[in-house]
Amino acid sequence: MKIRNVKLSAKLKSCPLDIAINKLKTKKINFREFGNFISFTYVYSFVVFKPSKNGETHANITKVPRLKGHVKKCLSVLKKLLRTDIISFTVDNIIATTDLEKKVCLEKISRERKNVVYNNERFPGLFIKFRYGTSIVYHSGKIVIVGCKTVRRLIKIKKWLHAHI
Repeated sequence: MKIRNVKLSAKLKSCPLDIAINKLKTKKINFREFGNFISFTYVYSFVVFKPSKNGETHANITKVPRLKGHVKKCLSVLKKLLRTDIISFTVDNIIATTDLEKKVCLEKISRERKNVVYNNERFPGLFIKFRYGTSIVYHSGKIVIVGCKTVRRLIKIKKWLHAHI
């Protein structure tokens, strides 16, 4: 199994957007400005929202290729770019891929299982929903797992898929 992308949410000490924009301009980092948020890419992809009424700034971070080593690194990048402190962060979503290394009959699985969604006319993959994530199985045996917040949950889904398909 290979982790492909991790999405994080971070709470920062107050960082008004105009100050964040000035810091990005100073560092010559391209950004896009929207009404209540800005987005920019600097190694990772960041979306920074204007501070809330309680004074905290919220940021979403994507294009994080792995958990190990990269979570602290991307938070450090954000902290250095905006010169603010990170209050807390959470892992919102991990996307991973795996391969059954065999062809799969999606029609057969869709008839046998209740927790699946399959409509070949709309999408070529079979969705299997779990309490803590969703897998998308393709006829080639390749699988994408989305919606998990921990590696342990990814591993549980992978083991179930390899045992039952």
